[in-house]
Formats: sequence, C-alpha cells, structure tokens
Amino acid sequence: MDTELKDSEREYKLSKDALAAYENLGNLRATLSNNEEIKFWRAWYASEAGLLDEAETIYEDLILRNPENVWSYNALGYLLAKNDYERLAKAVELLERAVEISEEPATIHSLGYALHKSGDLEAAEVHYIKAVELLTANQELSADDETAQEIFGSYGRILLSLPDRDSNFERLLTYLRNKRQDDPWRSAYNEVLFLQAFYKNRPSEEIVEHFSKLSENSSNSSRPVIIYALMLQRMGDQQDATILLNRAGNYIDEESSNDALDFYAFALNEVGMMAEAEDVLRTLITREPNNPWFYGRLGYLLAKEGVDIEEALEHLQKALELAPGRPEFQSFYAWALHESG
Repeated sequence: MDTELKDSEREYKLSKDALAAYENLGNLRATLSNNEEIKFWRAWYASEAGLLDEAETIYEDLILRNPENVWSYNALGYLLAKNDYERLAKAVELLERAVEISEEPATIHSLGYALHKSGDLEAAEVHYIKAVELLTANQELSADDETAQEIFGSYGRILLSLPDRDSNFERLLTYLRNKRQDDPWRSAYNEVLFLQAFYKNRPSEEIVEHFSKLSENSSNSSRPVIIYALMLQRMGDQQDATILLNRAGNYIDEESSNDALDFYAFALNEVGMMAEAEDVLRTLITREPNNPWFYGRLGYLLAKEGVDIEEALEHLQKALELAPGRPEFQSFYAWALHESG
C-alpha cells in the first residue's frame, strides 16, 4: 500500500496531473482500492483535479465506513466550504463534527473558514484565534509549513476585515516578527506581509524593502519575485514590474506546481500581460481539464480582451458545466454575453 501511494505521489509531483494520480489509485487491485487510506488520497486527488462530485462521494463513503475518522469530515467540509456556496450549512455541520472528534489546528481552522464564508465573522475569528493558539503552543511548530501559512493567512484576512483592523493586524505582525524566522514561521510571516500589502492602497516601505530583498535573494522560487512585481505595479512602476515578471518566468517550467502557475497567471493579468496570462491558463487547463476555475478565468480574460468572444463563451460554459453552483461563473458568463451583444 505504501508503495502504491508513493508511486502516485511521485507521479503527481512529476506531472502535476492530479487526474492521473486519481485514476492511478482507482486502478489498484481490489483489495487496495478499498483501503481507507487509498480512498482518502484518491478523493484528495479528485478534488485537486476539479472532480468535486467524485471527491464528495468518496469522502461520504469513508465517513460511513468510519464515523470517527476526523480527517474525512475535515476534508469534505473544507471542500464544500471552498467550492460550493450553496452547501455552506452542510460544510459547517461536517466541520463541527470534525472538531468534536479532535480539536486540531487544521480542523478548527477549517470550521472557522466555513463560518467566514457563511458571513459569521465573529465566530470565524474565535476559531481562527484558537487555531493559532494551538498551532503556536509548541515552539517547534509540529504542523507542516502549508498548514501554518494557511492558518495565519486566514487569521490575517479576517483581522483586515474587522473594525480596528490596522491595530489588530499589527499585533499579528509583531507576534510573527518575534518568532523564529526560519521555516515555517518565515513562510507565515511572508504570507501575512503579502496580505497587508494587498489590503492597503499602497504597501509600506518596510514591506516593499522586505520583498525587494527576498526577490534579490531568490534563486529557485518565483513567488517572492512575483510578489515584489505586484507591489511595484501597485506603486505605478509598470516597467520594472513587467521586467520582474519576465524574470519570474525563468523559474516557471514543466515541473512547477499548479499553484505556482496559477499565481503567476494572476500576476500577469494584474500587470496587463494578457497574452502571457492566457498561455499559462491554457497550460493549467491541459494539466487539469476538469478544473472549472481555469476555464472560468481564461473565459473572463478572453472576453475582457475582446479578441475571441465565442471562445470566451465556450470556456465559461465549460466552467458552469463543471461547477453550476458558482455565482462567479454565472456573473462572468452574463458579462461575456453582454459583451457579445
């Protein structure tokens, strides 16, 4: 079983093809394909590939098999909260059960996230604070890097949306500054600084200098370079922002993760490099042909450019076919129809 999972993980990392990893796990011998761990990861790969209904079906089956498996509740609840506005109540119910089984930083954060999406900011803040407290109780920080970054990022977002946001947010920044500056604290600190820069009209000199240094010292990651480029663009320096994004492109290749490509496409669009953003989104669609978000964003971009409104409508129709409940895609499609006359 471990070998099969490792083979799928290796294939996913090499190809960035979640659909292939999902199918690989589904083709295992019958005895293994019914294994709970195999099924859980198959559901995760399905969600990464945009096969949300399939992921939900597998998670539901896992919950029926083992009603005390906290991670199945957590994974399904978070998936619904992230991808389906129409079933937030179900997401909250599943995540409340996950927290009831085990109060982990990840489960408490997921419940806070669902409450946040539901519009209950007060309850969401309470859960985010508790997740942060549990996460930081161990000075060595046993949680992985991505968990820390996501929890601090969510906490930062809600602080910036509440009254007295600046003073509250500064307390969070001070806390992170005083922590160890190596991973994963460094990653969480950078994420929060990035949030602050984009919730303000202009990033502060401190933040600009911070990401300028990160960009200069970056030898194998595109993210610091992209963030610095976006800051320069926000400050009106279009020329240098474009130069930096071209430089960031040197770090983007066939082995780059979909998250890295997605962020790069977002930045290219923000800076006005539409043709380049279009190319990256087409690459993402090739990698994940069932991910509605890539179709939606490409369709919106094409409609915005006004180059091929028919193709734009096709991509937006595909997004709606894959995720009919998403209001963003309905809005994009209506706007594209208006543009088409």
